[in-house]
Amino acid sequence: MVMLSSSKFVFNPNVFFRLRSCVWQQFRCVTSMKNDFMNVYDTIVREKRLQEDSKQRDAVRILDDVFHQLAAYQQPSVVADENAKSGSQSAITGWRDRRLFGKHFVWLGRFLRRSPSSAIKTPKGVYMYGNAGSGKTMLMDLFYAYLPPNIQRKRRTHFHSFMVNMHQESHAIWSAKGGTVDIPCVLARHIASECTVLCLDELQVTDVADALLLRRLFELLTSYGVVLFFTSNRAPDDLYINGLQRESFLPCIELLKRQLHVIHLDSPYDHRRSLEHNKESVFINQSTNKNADATIAKWFKRLSGCDLEQAKPETLEVFGRTVLVPKAHKNVAVFPFEELCGKPKSASDYLVIVQRFTTIIVVNIPRIPLERNDLVRRFINFIDVAYEQRTKLILSSQVPIQNIYPTPSETQPMFSPSAKFKESHYHGSFQGIEEVFAFERCQSRLIEMESSDWGVR
Repeated sequence: MVMLSSSKFVFNPNVFFRLRSCVWQQFRCVTSMKNDFMNVYDTIVREKRLQEDSKQRDAVRILDDVFHQLAAYQQPSVVADENAKSGSQSAITGWRDRRLFGKHFVWLGRFLRRSPSSAIKTPKGVYMYGNAGSGKTMLMDLFYAYLPPNIQRKRRTHFHSFMVNMHQESHAIWSAKGGTVDIPCVLARHIASECTVLCLDELQVTDVADALLLRRLFELLTSYGVVLFFTSNRAPDDLYINGLQRESFLPCIELLKRQLHVIHLDSPYDHRRSLEHNKESVFINQSTNKNADATIAKWFKRLSGCDLEQAKPETLEVFGRTVLVPKAHKNVAVFPFEELCGKPKSASDYLVIVQRFTTIIVVNIPRIPLERNDLVRRFINFIDVAYEQRTKLILSSQVPIQNIYPTPSETQPMFSPSAKFKESHYHGSFQGIEEVFAFERCQSRLIEMESSDWGVR
């Protein structure tokens, strides 16, 4: 494991985010340089688009090694298979092998059927974790933008979007094939047939169904020669901490540590908090703005061209279900917090909402108590999806938006963000712990999204 720590923050914050969000456009001129990742990074630093950071450079050295391995890598051919065998069918195949080759030579049948990738050494991927705003996503985006020219098949997406897609495809496969196929195997073969490098931003595991699916997917993807690159706020050993049936997920953690370079990008500073917002704030504090309702109405009129009173409800379809949008006109929607986060909704629901509307107004956001982790989890999911889609948000809250949920500093001495996860730290209760750390990341994103010029698509 590589530990990267920094005693001071050295990013130029206003340039940093132009790099984060526009990396492909901002640095086209770099493509004519010597073909290696370190040279890309050096040029950007030399042109003052990033300031020198020795610890970040240590991470780039590892990424450069991966870059060179990828430059010489040819992924084995993988064909998407809609009829991947289920466990029962595999048992039948094993019985046939024993009949054909004898019980002492059953390995011969397995050898004849084995995937070509089993004989190919796949380059190690990357697992980069660190606190909010430390530059993980920027480095992933830069690496993705300048992958070697032989890597034509690649995919970069937010983890939420990836899991929504996996569940959608699982649902479609189950509807068409029932239990006759191994669904994770079908999913993995589809992914491997379409990409050599898979980058997932903001990996987090909070659900037992996701945990079990991810374990199979990651095992299969690495066996098919897919090189994985993850960013996360959590160390591998802290993924799905205290989750239901976590012991079933532990082999996945060991796989990540074995197959990936684990890099701790540990900066004590959140660059988003130093961004200069010269534009009007779109986050409205009801405790200080007595005309909050009128302000919301003005924003709705400005963005939609319609009076808020004339807006009509709309319904969206998600997996055969309907999601109610209480008020909408053109590409602008309005949700009370209770409707958006107080009722059961998944990342799939939020993804459909932000894909339909370019601006979403959320009103009456309360101070959420620590024990209502269901509310804050949905709110975080919504913010993550909106952030990734660059959806403009206008939020009206009963307290300052950064105070709607406890932060790690507020929950001391219950636990510390730097402490190892031990039951003794939590006085017998783990409720809300994962959400407290996730909300700290969410706060960082909200600070970036606060300006009225954010989210222009």
